Amino acid sequence: MMLELLVKATLVLGVAALFGAVSRGRAAASTRHAAWVAALVGAVLVPVLGASLPAIRLPLLPAELRALPAPSPVAPVASLVEDDSADASAIAHTMPSRRHVPQHAAASAATADDTRALLRQVRDAVAALPWLAVIWALGAFLVLARLVASRVAAARLTRNRVPGRKPWLGLARRLARLMRVPRRVRFLRSDRVSMPIACGVLRPAVVLPVEADDWQDARVRAVLLHELAHVRRRDCLTQLIVDAAVALLWFHPLAWVGRRAVRRERERACDDLVLVAGTDAPEYATHLLDVARAAQGQPSGLVMSGGVAMARASELEGRLMAILDTTRARHALTARALATVFMVTLAIVAPTSALDFWHAPGATARAVLAPPVGRPAPLPRPAPPPAAIAREARHEAATSAAAQAEPPAAAQASPAVAPVAAPPAQDGPAPMPMPTPTPTPSARPVIAPMAPMPGIPGPKPGVRGGVQGGVPGGVIAPPAKAGPEKPRQPADPTIIAALTEALKDSDLEVRQQALFTLGRYGDPSSLDAMIGALGDADAEMRQQAAFALSRYDSPRARQALAGALKDRAAEVRQQAAFALGALRAKESVDPLLGALADTDPEVRGQAAFALAQIRDPRAADALMVAAKDSNAEVRTQAFFGLAQLGDPRAKDLAIAALKDESPEVRRVAAMALANLVDHDE
Repeated sequence: MMLELLVKATLVLGVAALFGAVSRGRAAASTRHAAWVAALVGAVLVPVLGASLPAIRLPLLPAELRALPAPSPVAPVASLVEDDSADASAIAHTMPSRRHVPQHAAASAATADDTRALLRQVRDAVAALPWLAVIWALGAFLVLARLVASRVAAARLTRNRVPGRKPWLGLARRLARLMRVPRRVRFLRSDRVSMPIACGVLRPAVVLPVEADDWQDARVRAVLLHELAHVRRRDCLTQLIVDAAVALLWFHPLAWVGRRAVRRERERACDDLVLVAGTDAPEYATHLLDVARAAQGQPSGLVMSGGVAMARASELEGRLMAILDTTRARHALTARALATVFMVTLAIVAPTSALDFWHAPGATARAVLAPPVGRPAPLPRPAPPPAAIAREARHEAATSAAAQAEPPAAAQASPAVAPVAAPPAQDGPAPMPMPTPTPTPSARPVIAPMAPMPGIPGPKPGVRGGVQGGVPGGVIAPPAKAGPEKPRQPADPTIIAALTEALKDSDLEVRQQALFTLGRYGDPSSLDAMIGALGDADAEMRQQAAFALSRYDSPRARQALAGALKDRAAEVRQQAAFALGALRAKESVDPLLGALADTDPEVRGQAAFALAQIRDPRAADALMVAAKDSNAEVRTQAFFGLAQLGDPRAKDLAIAALKDESPEVRRVAAMALANLVDHDE
């Protein structure tokens, strides 16, 4: 029966949901993804395995419900009452003579009547099962039709690509070799997609929007690594399998929960592979946020459903927090982990499929079953009772039939479906989004915490929250750590010396890779080499050197970064401002105040954010001037800095900014007012 299959599928999917909740933050996203895929496939295979495995009896339901006949137009008892020609012996089949009925037998007869009434109701419901099968088939057809249409749209996309030179093609092929993608991948560009996608099961393809031609190399690298991770993991194939399983289980809420979990864990597993490939986590989060912003508001359509899109706004908050969480396991799915998931799933699905919830047929159960026709089946005939007793028996039988035909008023008034409890209301308004800094190509995304300054009370409950730049969901990032990060791994002096020497190589890519690796070590002995890289002829080298120096808590490093605020390349100045904000040294306030007058608005915005990180009261006057800047991003970061400082002089300025043309400025100005008002109190 469908009820039995529903219960078994619930058990299988419920175990997967429990594992996903318990293992979050412990097991890698790739493992949770594999567990959900296995559970959805196992739920579909439940009826197949149940028919082929020996039964494991768990008797909970009466066996007679398993094969109830369709209800007859006339109930058995009613037919006895209406048939005046029935002789008294027929009445004796349902009601023995009172002169021979013991007390316990009367109670048993009443229980049997109740059971018959219940079974008649269940039998009527069972009669509707053919219609339920039609509804299931219609729902499965609609879901499968959309699945096929989305895959066809994705296939057409790869054939109708936009011609033209792809400046990122060489980088894409190098990254494919780095990711050890076993198959040849097609790299395409299209004006029909709003964000990068991977599609194709037999002939995988990575499709980038035409805007990718103008992206900086750091963003292109992060995007391509993410999409190549999908190809390497064969996510298009697993997503096709999951969608087909959900189409068959469309009526089950947990199937849709599982589909969403598969999509979420799939993206996080690819994020993990990007980070393992050497991409800096905050920098990658910045690129992900910018890609989601660019695609916001644009229709997705069947094309995006037919592939694996890079970023969805509904999942962005959790992904950013997972990317920035340094304690998470990020390893890829190993053969051992895959075998473990398969064995555990089989150990759950096989016995669940073999469960038999029905009682074995028994004499007692058969005695209370309603017969399939209008009259009762022939039974051993007792001696006929006197006529008076027969008439009385007919009258009582009619009364009993009327009582069964009219349910109690309370039962009629009760709803057929229990109301669903509404979720508890939240206290206070929803948390506000937290402003992000000016994006920097190689910098970590500085998503600052809204912790109050020492000695300044925070806003009332429900006011303070975190803000992000225009992405729904309110991305609340973990607080930034004060001071430089510790080296990620112990430094070998011979390695440091070799990498330092490689910084003098004539090949730019060699120098860039050596600088990147040195920056990840963060060894104090490489400080001179890092400072020297700030004078490299290549702007990207200087930019990467500025970012790497954010890990060196040294006066010499801060002095070099202050000098880089005057670099001829705006992106280097922007990166230097970020690094000084990350180091949070009071001596950096004066150079950053000078950067607030930079000709480039992104440099000014990053300088304002860096001053907010340092939280020195000397910056208040300059930030109030920056709050009137012609660039909306600079004004946003300036008000964020004023909110961090809590200077009451900025109150009127923030009130006026509530009418700013930029919604981002208005939001952050309102947040600043919350801090300033609480400071006055």
